[in-house]
Amino acid sequence: MYNILKFKACLLLLIVVVYLIFASGVPWVEAHLQLMVSRNLVHNLSLSTDKSTTAIDVQGRNGRWYDPHGITNILFMLPITILEPAINKTIYEIIDKNEKDFISSLTAVTGVVVNSLVCLVFFSILLLWGRPLKICLYATLCLAFLTIVFPYASNNYEGNLNMLFILSSLYFLLSFLKKNKLSHLVLSGTFTGLAVNTREFSWIFLLCICAFIFWTALKEGSIRIPAVFLAAMFPLLILWGWYNWLRTGSFYLTPIIEGILSGRWSSFTPTYSALLGLKGLLLSKGGSIFVYSPIFIFSIFGWREFFRMRKRECFLVLCIVVSFLLVNAKMYGWFGLWCWGPRYTLEITPLLMLPLGYWLTAQALRDKRKKNVFITVCVWSLLIQLSGTLTDWHGRLGHLLKNDRINAFLFTFKYSQWWDSIRTLFINLWNLLFGSFRIFENPGHDPVLSDASLYTSKTVFTWWNRLIFIGINPIWIGVYLGLSSIIIAFSLLCMANFMKRNYEP
Repeated sequence: MYNILKFKACLLLLIVVVYLIFASGVPWVEAHLQLMVSRNLVHNLSLSTDKSTTAIDVQGRNGRWYDPHGITNILFMLPITILEPAINKTIYEIIDKNEKDFISSLTAVTGVVVNSLVCLVFFSILLLWGRPLKICLYATLCLAFLTIVFPYASNNYEGNLNMLFILSSLYFLLSFLKKNKLSHLVLSGTFTGLAVNTREFSWIFLLCICAFIFWTALKEGSIRIPAVFLAAMFPLLILWGWYNWLRTGSFYLTPIIEGILSGRWSSFTPTYSALLGLKGLLLSKGGSIFVYSPIFIFSIFGWREFFRMRKRECFLVLCIVVSFLLVNAKMYGWFGLWCWGPRYTLEITPLLMLPLGYWLTAQALRDKRKKNVFITVCVWSLLIQLSGTLTDWHGRLGHLLKNDRINAFLFTFKYSQWWDSIRTLFINLWNLLFGSFRIFENPGHDPVLSDASLYTSKTVFTWWNRLIFIGINPIWIGVYLGLSSIIIAFSLLCMANFMKRNYEP
């Protein structure tokens, strides 16, 4: 038990360090508002602001302005907000405070921690199901670095937190089914309640998991399971209703749902053709989940074995995945826009990768042809994710949409976001190493970018590259990257030694 905990610690450390190297340090669009509300909560015990500061905040029944998303996004920023004076005092001794809002950058880096924990929970689920340690590790590394979980680790998108809560709830429910510990069921209900307080999409998960729990209770002839689960979730549902009442005057209407009903949030309106939406999510050249996470192709082949070995669990996971896809497909803005790839599918990305833990077997990897195809897809998947982490795709979205319009953006290869980002990545690497030549010019960046952001948009879009531009001695960045490399090597060595001592065919 102690050794596997050390293995998990090394795995978590590895993913955190790699994610941090590639992090942009640029917060998600909603983060500024959430940070302001968090500051107001610390200093004035208020969950609102005096005036509208962004295009997404909503006016509450008391005339004040609120964040439209769940309260957990505000609460999650409290540690950083509380420590803000000490952080500013320390960091501004090194860098001119007029150069950068480091607290905003710090909130962006929270995605590194959250998505790393997602990968750790994913690993724990496969391990709980008795999959070989090596297979659990390979599947987890595929999730961490070959899917859209990687690019979204670069910022504090609220979908990251929701993904962690959903997966954690699922893990503790599965753990309860195996170990029959009520504490695990309580934790499952708690994490479900936290998910509901993060994003509206969590209600899909809530309905699926409640149906599964009541079915299990009916099968076992016991009301204890749903009673404990709902009791653990109930206080957080009360919090959800109170926060809604504070903002909309209704316990059951979130600002986004109210915005859908009023027409303000038209992209969420469920009036789109589900068939066209599914075609876009599954088959389109510019918006498909298989385009942005090509490794999903191999995960598909694992569903059969997954179902054979874990029928009950497979049915639950499949219900959640299908429900999410259908709801997303019905929305006019199924792609999400102003994001990297189909962002509304981020929460189910780990669930879509679980069957990979059943396809990745010693027999499959011994087949030379399968192995070569698998490696090729892995390399391509990694290239896609690096294009989403090392380029300022957000700064080029307006350029792409203006010149080529939405249909070309989503349904053609030439004008797609991912192809533009791959091309941009190679141009930017050339610019970083050799300087910019006219033949490699990369126009179309957002004109309102700061000088530092514009520089990183045309080279490598990372926080440490931005620090170099604004005056940090490159030697310190070199030291950081060197230490990170040592930590990565140490983590890999520890995990390799553990697997060697505990060999599994």
